[in-house]
Amino acid sequence: MKKVLTIVLLIAVVATCVFAQAAGEKKDEVYKIMLTCSNTAGKPHTDALIEACEVIKQRTDGKVIIEFHGGNEMFTGAEGIEAVMNNANVMYLTDANTFQDYYPPYATLTAPFLFNGDYKQAEAFLATDFWKGLEKEAEAAGIHPVINDLVLGTRNILASRPVYTLDDCAKLNIRVPDNATYINIFKSLGSNYLALSSSDMVTAMSTGMCDAMEGTAASAITYVKSIKTPHYTLDGHLMSIVGVHTGAGFWASLPEEYRNIITEEFEKAAYKSNRTYAEQFDEYLKKYEEQGCPVIRLTDEQKAAFVAAITPYAVSLPRYDEFKKVLDGLKY
Repeated sequence: MKKVLTIVLLIAVVATCVFAQAAGEKKDEVYKIMLTCSNTAGKPHTDALIEACEVIKQRTDGKVIIEFHGGNEMFTGAEGIEAVMNNANVMYLTDANTFQDYYPPYATLTAPFLFNGDYKQAEAFLATDFWKGLEKEAEAAGIHPVINDLVLGTRNILASRPVYTLDDCAKLNIRVPDNATYINIFKSLGSNYLALSSSDMVTAMSTGMCDAMEGTAASAITYVKSIKTPHYTLDGHLMSIVGVHTGAGFWASLPEEYRNIITEEFEKAAYKSNRTYAEQFDEYLKKYEEQGCPVIRLTDEQKAAFVAAITPYAVSLPRYDEFKKVLDGLKY
């Protein structure tokens, strides 16, 4: 009840902003916005966005205040989706596929093995007219992508044993995000999966409920000590691409000048973050090995078996063939 009330209050704030604009008072209005996510500060993308929020405050003379709330502090998961779709003063930093129930093609951006693992390929795709057209369709569905091009890298398997084959996958009790994309990937690989929030993951590992998780090199390293005899297998089952999403109605309630400033600074943050992640990938792998966690590199033949197992799910995703056609024709 408390959470529902909070969202109602947030919506009331938005209504007040819209009313103020109608009354010609928008230049005096102070817009307070919550930037929410499951990640904490200290990651390249969260730190870049936090810095951008400060610049936005300065450029708008304190009229736009975007407060960072990480670590699932508030409005993530189902609550974050509800806040965005109800046009609350919330910007939710998450995968586009989080909103696949409202705009199904967003699920395909994180289709398994869609990208080849190259940051530049992902950035080039996200700049295409095809992708920009999909974002306009998402806007019509009520979801405004402030940015959608934070490329965090490939997601891989951190487990208590090396993973080379599908038989190895079948032995895993793996924690996955509570999201249809991740559930279907590991269902296709034959794993026993537990769909848990990140806040519940450490408890599940410490009690033996799960012995594996998946994540980017930068995120999974946090949990190396939580897994006995850890091994990090570079299967690269999907490219992690996240964005900042807000309600289309709430976005429209902001003055155009402020919308432009927010977009400009968040795009600068994405550019900085993407290059940091790309440059630091090998450094992260060294950190795994320094902590006694071998890094497992699959052969082309071993990886092909993973791709073959997951392909039936991938091709079932909305407009998958269109995504592939655009990617296959990219020059970058």
